[in-house]
Amino acid sequence: MRHTAITRLVKAGVDLLTIKRISGHKTTAMVEHYMHIHGSHIDEAVATLNTTRVNPFTHDLPKLS
Repeated sequence: MRHTAITRLVKAGVDLLTIKRISGHKTTAMVEHYMHIHGSHIDEAVATLNTTRVNPFTHDLPKLS
């Protein structure tokens, strides 16, 4: 159940330090041991990088509408 709960928290966007506190682990390395991120979740993250345009002169991200 730890694997499922931690993986769901990561997929929901909860940061590792918060998950570490919730799960009672002493290190984020142990949290990473229990999380299983693969497939579409990684594909969506990479796709975000591909669609984000940064102005190379100001390093500003575009404004979200």
